[in-house]
Amino acid sequence: MKSARPSKILVEEVQLMRGSEIVVSLLGAFGQSLKETRLTAWLGYLLSMKPERLAPLFGFKGNVLEISLENHHEDGRSDIFVKTSQGLGVIEAKVDATDASAQLKRYQARWRALLTLGYSNTQQSGIRHVHWQQLADCLDEVARTASPAFKFLATQFIKHLEEHHMITKTEPLEIYAREINEPVTLELFIKGQIYGCVYEKRNKVAEAQYFAPHFGDKIDRQKRGISTGISYVARVE
Repeated sequence: MKSARPSKILVEEVQLMRGSEIVVSLLGAFGQSLKETRLTAWLGYLLSMKPERLAPLFGFKGNVLEISLENHHEDGRSDIFVKTSQGLGVIEAKVDATDASAQLKRYQARWRALLTLGYSNTQQSGIRHVHWQQLADCLDEVARTASPAFKFLATQFIKHLEEHHMITKTEPLEIYAREINEPVTLELFIKGQIYGCVYEKRNKVAEAQYFAPHFGDKIDRQKRGISTGISYVARVE
């Protein structure tokens, strides 16, 4: 009698861990922290693959001839330096809302672009402000008709930005509810439109689009006009 062979278990994908965190994107495999140099290196590569589609986002005109990363200048080092048939362009990226306009102006270039988490209502002379969300939207649009290689790299880049809450997730948590049951928290929310909480990676409140305050019995008894329960939701900014 022949012995039965063990059945093969087919596993399409195995979770990759870095430290105690699950890696959800290729960029995350190089480190869970958010590094500007890592982001700009990836962006520079994507820009070299589709220069005619991505360069206009930063205000660069002409045919892209050369792209260099961490280019050294007399007054510092630029993140991405782009040479086109009509001039030179420079991109400075920040993972927060830092205004690096003064830094950009030191570089000799025809076009200057600032990639940050901040929005600017006014365009400064010679500087174009680009939000990371605008970049993600542009990459998503380009990837629809691009090669599989570009689509994969762009998707991984976008996932990394989503993971660190730099852009809105495609399917975000819609409403996040929390208890408000003491005077200080109530005053901050009602008068200052602020709700404070300990920030942790993958915190649900950081992923939500709306916040629903639930007023408890204690604050109901202490504050006139406040009733127990949820009365409205506030958009998270």
